[in-house]
Amino acid sequence: FWRAFTIVIHGRCRLEAGDIDGALSCIDEGLELQRSFATRMFKTTTLQFRAETLLQAGRAPEAAQAIDAAIEACASSGDRQWESELWRVKGTVLRETGTGRDRRAKAEECFRHALELAHRQGAR
Repeated sequence: FWRAFTIVIHGRCRLEAGDIDGALSCIDEGLELQRSFATRMFKTTTLQFRAETLLQAGRAPEAAQAIDAAIEACASSGDRQWESELWRVKGTVLRETGTGRDRRAKAEECFRHALELAHRQGAR
């Protein structure tokens, strides 16, 4: 379990260093290892990192799928600690996909939802 999460964190560090392909490789490896253990711990975070990495790689449709999977995992697990962050990322992904006003309206709706969730949780 910890090895899987460490691999994911290493992928996140590679993303921050600008190595998008290496980041995605690590995150996917860690996600696959998490699946082999059938654990749900940190799955939402891993999928969020995957979505952000895919978005930076210019693969917005895949990023949209990953963030939707993260939101679904959040809802099914009850792990709501990072839920507002997931909705912020979804807004960012939507801002990069779609067209015109529809894109902006959907993204804004996600950002507002993220803010409402954070406020309800007492976040600053």
